[in-house]
Amino acid sequence: MSTISSLGVGSGLDLNGLLDELEAAERMKLEPIVQQQEKHQTTISAYGQLEGALSGLQVSTAALSDPATFEAVSSEVNGDSVQAAASADAVPGRYQVEVEQLAQASSVATERVDDATESLGAGTLSFTLGNGETLDIQIAAEESSLEDIRDAINAENAGVTASIIHDGQGYRLSLVSSETGTDAAVTGIQVSGDLSQNLEMDATQDENGAFLEGGTYVAARNALLTVNGVAITSQSNMVEGAIQGVTLSLEEVGSSTVTVQQDTDVAKQAIVAFVDSYNALRATIGHLTSFDASDSDEEGGSTGGALLGNSTLRSIESQLRSVMNSGVEGDGYNWLFEIGITLNVDGTLRLDEAKLDEAIANDFSGVQAFFVGDAENPGLAQQLDDALEAILADGGTLDLAVSSLESQIERLDQQYIRTEQQIERTMERYRAQFVQLDLMVAQMNQTSQYLTEQFDMMNAQMGRK
Repeated sequence: MSTISSLGVGSGLDLNGLLDELEAAERMKLEPIVQQQEKHQTTISAYGQLEGALSGLQVSTAALSDPATFEAVSSEVNGDSVQAAASADAVPGRYQVEVEQLAQASSVATERVDDATESLGAGTLSFTLGNGETLDIQIAAEESSLEDIRDAINAENAGVTASIIHDGQGYRLSLVSSETGTDAAVTGIQVSGDLSQNLEMDATQDENGAFLEGGTYVAARNALLTVNGVAITSQSNMVEGAIQGVTLSLEEVGSSTVTVQQDTDVAKQAIVAFVDSYNALRATIGHLTSFDASDSDEEGGSTGGALLGNSTLRSIESQLRSVMNSGVEGDGYNWLFEIGITLNVDGTLRLDEAKLDEAIANDFSGVQAFFVGDAENPGLAQQLDDALEAILADGGTLDLAVSSLESQIERLDQQYIRTEQQIERTMERYRAQFVQLDLMVAQMNQTSQYLTEQFDMMNAQMGRK
């Protein structure tokens, strides 16, 4: 039996073109699968946008449900002698601060030498600090220049900082205690070995090596101040604990008044942020559920947002609406409108700042109770925070919805593969049938040609042609 190497050669028919058309028709079976996959991916992407807006709202509700937001304090200073920074532990009040003396670090310099790079000999530098600690630094002969000694002291990082000063006639080693106050003071320095012949302190020391006032020695001093008449001594000019929860930075000798007061602006800004984030969520939902009958797709149908009619979104809206409409139990504020927040027709919130300011000024603790609540009666922010946690947590409303779609996409992937395999088998069957058709038509053509030739010969013999 003869074979055909190229489909259509035997019959003269465009069988390849016909096969291509049949394959295109078969592959149309894949389009609904692809469209369904794309739809699910679009929905997952829309869920991502929704999750972002919900997370923004959760951040603001978490701040509003935190008692610390309503316990913020601020400090104000009248006078130039101090600066003040209040923490959440500060107690509101008015404090008179008198700075009598600033804390000071001790310092001393050596006698001058002509060359900062000249070796001064081996020896030991022994430092005594005000707190009784000692520091011994060994100096080798080959590393005994003023520069080497400076580097050796600083490498210890043990409460003494060294530098080199040029006084116009020579070089001096300047030694300064790293911190202020008498505990950190450099109270004495002993030099031994060959080094003692070339390096001396430019200050008087007693028989015990302790520095006396005079020469280049500057004695350490503690800060002295009073707070509401109570005398306080501090090793540093940064004073903590003199006023509960307040750090004082002493700037100069003099008098200042420090006022610590409750900072209601922190709470107000948290409430404003809550309104803004809730309205941002509503805007996102509006975009995801929009519908415009005048905007048509390629097939002539109306188009809408990716989550238009979505049951998961409707469930989330229902949960949030339930919290917003349920109010708060208690004797104080029970509804948002009582503190100046009302619901618009489109579902967004409108803030009346004047009314909110009035509520904060007249009953700040009531505003706190409305949003924070307590163990028995959770506030509005706490209720919202709990609802959002159930929506956004692993295994929550959104997570389950996304997981369901991802599972459907996986099943569609398998369906796509199976459909492709089915199409391939169908096309193989078509090709085999077309090969047989091509052969059959070719044989019929050959038979037709043979008969035609025979009839022509018979007619010629019979004289009919």
